[in-house]
Amino acid sequence: MLLALPLAAQHEPLMHAWISSTLLFMPDDSLQWRQESVVHYDHAVRELKTSVLDGSPSEEWKRATAMLCHAIELLQPIPSPQLARSHLFAAHHMFQNAVAQPVLPLNDHDTLLFEAYIIRTATNCLFQQDIHKQLPFDYVEILSTIHHDALQFRSLEMNPSNCPWLGNFGYQVMDMVYKTSWIFAQGVSAKCSGRKAVEVWQSLDQMEENDGHQQHAVRACDLKIIQRIYGTACRALLRPLVPPNSSGHAAPDHEALVSFGLRDMGAMPQAWADDMTMFWPLIVLGALSRSFNNQNLCLGMVNRFRTPVSAHTAEHVTSFLADAWESADKTACFKDSELLRSILL
Repeated sequence: MLLALPLAAQHEPLMHAWISSTLLFMPDDSLQWRQESVVHYDHAVRELKTSVLDGSPSEEWKRATAMLCHAIELLQPIPSPQLARSHLFAAHHMFQNAVAQPVLPLNDHDTLLFEAYIIRTATNCLFQQDIHKQLPFDYVEILSTIHHDALQFRSLEMNPSNCPWLGNFGYQVMDMVYKTSWIFAQGVSAKCSGRKAVEVWQSLDQMEENDGHQQHAVRACDLKIIQRIYGTACRALLRPLVPPNSSGHAAPDHEALVSFGLRDMGAMPQAWADDMTMFWPLIVLGALSRSFNNQNLCLGMVNRFRTPVSAHTAEHVTSFLADAWESADKTACFKDSELLRSILL
């Protein structure tokens, strides 16, 4: 927010979005501050729309305004998935424009903006059922290359200080999350789904063989567990599409795979549960679980996440899990579910 302020001073829609988001964090969470926030939010949306229609959508301040509007929607006591999704689609449109005519982000704010967009794109792909019509399979891979080149250009390392979102995960984890989600967004019956699922599975094998090694400040054991949790969730979704002989590693049965991931998540410190992005593997592993004990464990962990998400979002997650547990085909809930589309991170 501090880095965005000089840019906001030059562009009124971004300033409205900036003020709206800061009002949501006022010490006394009063109705007055929320009403003021809505007024500025409405100005930001209206003026951003006019600006995008009048000119190029690729300018930094326009991308920043769209991302802030998405975040503001998610911070509401009763968030609107439809509005939050519309702002995420707007961000896709704006960043795709930047990718089509690559210009490296050359300042701290633009690099952070790019990074925030990567993680939003990866973790929300599963909840946008038609995303494969708009974004290519290797989209996050392309974005990660641009972000990596921007860091190198500015002589910066990938670490949590320079990269507060991706620094704790690494590019490959988010790429696997996106590609796994993209396969299900496309539909598991599509001809290329099985081939792409095998590609992702083998990439997960390679990531494990590399032992999750990254040169940054996070403790190696923490990074390894984070990557393992996400990798297990991806495998749980991909397993029905991957032949047993496609991996060099012995693949456990489906419920053992889910139990393995939930055990890791149950042991994680509360600080991890305060990271909204960890909701992604919890939703996947929980929905795919067939065990009553695992399902109860999952519900208990949803309650741990009430700090970074609204109670309304947690209710959507709980409803989705309940529906998934009643289904005979555990992957069916990921194909076309209104409840799934109501969840956004």
